[in-house]
Amino acid sequence: MPVERPSQHVTIAHVAGDSQFNDELMQLSEQVVSGALSLVLNMGEIRYMNSSHLAKILKLRKLLVGSDRRLILAKVHPQVFNTFLVTGLDKIFEFADTVHEAQKCLEPPDPRIAHKG
Repeated sequence: MPVERPSQHVTIAHVAGDSQFNDELMQLSEQVVSGALSLVLNMGEIRYMNSSHLAKILKLRKLLVGSDRRLILAKVHPQVFNTFLVTGLDKIFEFADTVHEAQKCLEPPDPRIAHKG
């Protein structure tokens, strides 16, 4: 599973596909325990979710949120998103249409840019 760190605030994990999804989620859980970054999970290759997958994603979210970090699921296939809808988990996860959009959500605002109020 390719992992990028495009900034000091964000990690992007590109999960490979359904057959490796469980293993990749376990690896990510181990990595986020020691990291201080928020996570974008690129789920563009995932077409199927089972209860084991959901449990691991919930664990991943708990690890991140408990440390004041965020998890955004990006490029979620409609069939997979339906699983989140049916289980009611769409209300606790954050979703983005693209990886870039998710990354922008996780980056802190640039303090050099003056905000007009």
